[in-house]
Amino acid sequence: MGLSQEDADSFVLELIGQIDDHIPQIEAAIEADDFENVERLTHSLKGSATNLGTGGVADQLIEFNTYCKSEKEKEALKSYLSSLKAYLEKLKKQFT
Repeated sequence: MGLSQEDADSFVLELIGQIDDHIPQIEAAIEADDFENVERLTHSLKGSATNLGTGGVADQLIEFNTYCKSEKEKEALKSYLSSLKAYLEKLKKQFT
């Protein structure tokens, strides 16, 4: 991306905050069967995460968002959310 390490780290920290902010919204949307909102929220996060490249959180968000576009199984969405939370915790350990 052409960023300094400091700028890249700052971008990752911002992404961590965005994901933290969106998780309760995603949980609520899943519980309300608002699958369109789940797709919208994961799409937003996917865009931010993929700006950093692939792997980890970005790949998880790509899979999560892709699933939302074609499937609407609540338990699967909960599983994707659980995986996203696990990847987020790993990212937090690396950058905070």
